[in-house]
Amino acid sequence: MAGNRLSLQSRRGGVIIFNQNDRIGPWVIQKAGGTWTPGRGQTIGWELYGELKAGVLVEDWNGASCVLHVAGQGKWATTGFLGIVFDYVFNQLNCNCAFGIVAGSNTECLEFAKHVGFEEVIRLERAHPDGDLVLLRMLKEACRWVSQAHHPHPIM
Repeated sequence: MAGNRLSLQSRRGGVIIFNQNDRIGPWVIQKAGGTWTPGRGQTIGWELYGELKAGVLVEDWNGASCVLHVAGQGKWATTGFLGIVFDYVFNQLNCNCAFGIVAGSNTECLEFAKHVGFEEVIRLERAHPDGDLVLLRMLKEACRWVSQAHHPHPIM
């Protein structure tokens, strides 16, 4: 499978993978309950022993912002992985902010997003089959993960 790989130095080991959009994208979107469309965006993943453990789909980049879709299984939210994701978003894409859109019924995802630094912007009533949709935002200056990236060159 073509793509770029970067060793992630952490006690969990693993490999960060890039440019495997047709592998990571469907995996993320399936876990989020959506439908994958090829060419939808750029992806970053983390695999351990050849198994995908985390993925981020970055889409709708407009020069100032983007939308992130995130999925993971097990203990995947490492400082190194989050650092690489947010370095890509805020330093390489030069976004001012990143957005996430989460079903209001998905309390686990909402708690995680707020824990990593997203804030609720608006709750869209009845915009999801399970109830509300919640629009979350992280401003570049509020991101504490960017300094955690440990790579010498642009990743994509």
